[in-house]
Amino acid sequence: TLHSIKYDDIETQQKFAYKVMNVYAPLANRLGLGQIKWELEDIAFRYLHPVDYFNISKSLKLKRRERLKTVDIMTNELNRLINTTKITGTSIDGRVKHIYSIAKKMKRKDNDFNNIFDTTALRVLAPTIENCYKILSIIHNNWENIPEEFDDYISKPKANGYQSIHTTLVGPNGTPIEIQIRTLEMNRVAENGIA
Repeated sequence: TLHSIKYDDIETQQKFAYKVMNVYAPLANRLGLGQIKWELEDIAFRYLHPVDYFNISKSLKLKRRERLKTVDIMTNELNRLINTTKITGTSIDGRVKHIYSIAKKMKRKDNDFNNIFDTTALRVLAPTIENCYKILSIIHNNWENIPEEFDDYISKPKANGYQSIHTTLVGPNGTPIEIQIRTLEMNRVAENGIA
């Protein structure tokens, strides 16, 4: 398995990691197995680019307390705002983005870690699609959003069936934070695939 290659020599590790990154992770993505895809990418990235992997990992750890504080503030405020509406049955959780996705964004935007906006994200799960758009409206009415960081994959799903609304806000102390809004069913498909 991928976890056991840590006992192999470097050449074997890199060969296997290359295959994982170029065959298995894209296959998991195509099947809509988001959780498995992210795990495969992060582990393979660790063996293919160990210096980059550990630099990003170290940077994430250094700013952990700041990120957790931002997540708590945003979660509490968003819960408060949602509770003032008739929307019930929502849940919000915070997470740190995956190392490989941060590395890809750094490369794509030709930036270092400190200039990457959204290393932290909140996921809002709502009972219906209508609720997703109502929550988006609440969010955009209460925080400044970054227009170029908005994607509506509910109205236009990805090829693998992934559906969610993504928006990035300017949070506390000017900290950008991505928010994903989807239904429970969309979340189940995003993490475990359509099958």
